Amino acid sequence: MPNSTLPERPAKPREDFPLFPHRNGRWAKKVSGKFEYFGKWSDDPKGDAALKLVDAANAVHCGISADGAVVDGQLKEIQASILRGVHMI
Repeated sequence: MPNSTLPERPAKPREDFPLFPHRNGRWAKKVSGKFEYFGKWSDDPKGDAALKLVDAANAVHCGISADGAVVDGQLKEIQASILRGVHMI
């Protein structure tokens, strides 16, 4: 659109990058049918900080806090799922 005030979205930093530049100016990923946002791409053009947020969100989803500590004693459940080959994410 020639009169658009939206900035031009950047390309993905690399082919296997799991996020995409959403038109609202943030890195995004669709999770369970809902958009999740991970920081502004104008502040983080390579997506490094956004990937750290994604890793932290995945860890919390698995029952591990952002600092690596297991939350609510879920270590045995996580280990059992790994041994069964079940992905928790």
